Amino acid sequence: MGISVHSLRPLSAILTTIQQSSSSEIRERLLRYRWFVYGVQVTSMLVVNFQFVLPATIGNQLATEWNLDATALGLLGAVLFYIYAMMQVPSGFVLDVWGPRKSSTVGLLIMAVGQLVFSLANGLEVALIGRALIGFGAGPTFIAILKNQVKWFRVREFATLVGVVTIVAFSGSILGTAPLAYMVTQLGWRVPVLIVAGFTLALAVVNWMFVRDDPRDLGYPSISQIDPDAPSATMADSANPQRRELLREAITTWRRTRPVWIVSLIVMLGYGSFQSFQLLWAGSYLIHVHQQSTVTAATTLLSLLIGAGVGSIVAGYLSDNVFHARRPFIIAGALGTSFVWVVIVAMTSEVGALRINVVFALLSFIAGFMLMGVTMVKEAVRPEIFGTVFGAFNTFAFLGNALFQLLMGALLNISDVTVIDGSRIYGLSGYRLTFSAALAGSLIALVLAFVLPETLRKKQTDE
Repeated sequence: MGISVHSLRPLSAILTTIQQSSSSEIRERLLRYRWFVYGVQVTSMLVVNFQFVLPATIGNQLATEWNLDATALGLLGAVLFYIYAMMQVPSGFVLDVWGPRKSSTVGLLIMAVGQLVFSLANGLEVALIGRALIGFGAGPTFIAILKNQVKWFRVREFATLVGVVTIVAFSGSILGTAPLAYMVTQLGWRVPVLIVAGFTLALAVVNWMFVRDDPRDLGYPSISQIDPDAPSATMADSANPQRRELLREAITTWRRTRPVWIVSLIVMLGYGSFQSFQLLWAGSYLIHVHQQSTVTAATTLLSLLIGAGVGSIVAGYLSDNVFHARRPFIIAGALGTSFVWVVIVAMTSEVGALRINVVFALLSFIAGFMLMGVTMVKEAVRPEIFGTVFGAFNTFAFLGNALFQLLMGALLNISDVTVIDGSRIYGLSGYRLTFSAALAGSLIALVLAFVLPETLRKKQTDE
């Protein structure tokens, strides 16, 4: 799995080396070089998820510096998710036309510009423009990685790599909590954002130079030539002339395929409400209600980030190897998060840090079960339209996050507020009302989960 020095040489030299190699050597070079291609693309998820959690970590500083109330802060957090959600279906189509390499490079460049604009903002209006640009550029990231996996990796490696993407994504979220909070105390919030903008720009350059959409672009064989389970290159390429028809079919499939649209709504309500808490409101709740410092609150937020990644991997392993079913994990995710939301709403301000960490970790771990929806979508549709259908599914996931960020902000804003040194401090009753909205979302998701058809069993029956 290591990358040889050959992998980092100019592409012209790589092509020359490939032409002079035997078939077995070419195969081995392909199996090594794909990890570099994959590593470059999956690193983009570090940047994306760092941006997702940014408002939760620096929200108090922004609210004080720009005199923002909860509604304005909710809008600042939500605008990225609104744009990201709206970009999912168009991104799926653009990726079919341009391919992952070009789409990812352009997206990374736009994200870098958005981060630069945000770092220079002196008020809400310019900050919203920066966050909107970041959301626009982040749109194709995850789908591009999935399409890249199809071209460069064996079929039996797909699910494992989805787990890897999840872990890398949450690593980006972790970087946006305690490490960012520490940097903010030393350098202010603008310098870390500028550093990430520079990293994003460098990643765009590396992506353009070394990533390719297909092994054959570098003279390697296609993955179908070494993986008997993969669809043939001829079958995959034959779909290109009918892109518009495939787009129409994908939208129709999402609408008419019961497991797809039901699990989309479940993830929007159940996982979207959790993400809204995780990425925006948990930090201010810890500071306002439990009197934690910014750095301590950011450290506590780690339990919300680590749990979901572990939960998704545990659920995936148990689903594949023990229970041989997907639906029970969606039900468990919605039921478990509903129970934990009841606990959070009932907590008092005297609750200790250890109990808070345990409750947060449990909420995150169980919420990770609902990421089984990604696998259910893949199993419910044919591979040729998976990208666009998944784009529609992902739209609902992030739309739910954005909607709950605004809803929670509006509910918090109608509660009692105390202004101290320009900062708005909300009380326990306001947060209880706010988190009741997340509880309601999980309960509705639970009802939908009981009418969700099983996809794995249906697929096995069909085979």
